[in-house]
Amino acid sequence: MVADEVRALAKRTSDSTAEIDNLLGNLAKRTASVAQQMHASLDVSQQSVTKIGQARSSFGQIRESVDVIR
Repeated sequence: MVADEVRALAKRTSDSTAEIDNLLGNLAKRTASVAQQMHASLDVSQQSVTKIGQARSSFGQIRESVDVIR
């Protein structure tokens, strides 16, 4: 009787351990995905900053040209 209970407990422990392992694996995959998306977002943000800087420079040149024409 005790042996049956020990085996049942061992089985539940094994099942729970497998479930926890699966959950941790899924969490690791999702975390990696979020990190990848954050890096992509950072790249896009840096490109936007560069483009904005170029636009400011262009507008500055246009303003200087208009001042010369006046």
